Amino acid sequence: MSAMLENILPSDIEEMGRLLGDVAHDFEGKTVLLSGAAGFLGRYFVALFEHMNKKILKKPCKLIAMDIFITQVSPDWTYQDSEHFTFFRHDIIEKVKVAGPIDYIVHASGIASPFYYRKYPLETLDVAITGTRNFLDIAREKGSRFTFFSSSE
Repeated sequence: MSAMLENILPSDIEEMGRLLGDVAHDFEGKTVLLSGAAGFLGRYFVALFEHMNKKILKKPCKLIAMDIFITQVSPDWTYQDSEHFTFFRHDIIEKVKVAGPIDYIVHASGIASPFYYRKYPLETLDVAITGTRNFLDIAREKGSRFTFFSSSE
């Protein structure tokens, strides 16, 4: 397991996959765009989609994940070999073009630590406002379903 996923409890991922039930199959063969992939929620989403691809879905989903690592100690993130996972470093306040269909967008970017949002106050606002707007624009352009996870800021 990669260093970014080592603090994930496998029992949590198993339970989440089980609790999704038939809803998990909505992701079969679909493409998911995930922002904030290295954050607390993002890491769980990465692990959950990996679990679903290996143990639940008949046709794996493709996960396109991104993060800028502004609050991470180490920007080195390797993921277990998977043809269904693409990761790239990207600051979501900058527009991004993603080729192909995007069926679901999970926007989990946010600077949610008092230490970091005092250190990066403008970046915190930019992620919450401009980043969200950029991802909503992608959702409108691609006809994607959009889910936003807000942090306390």
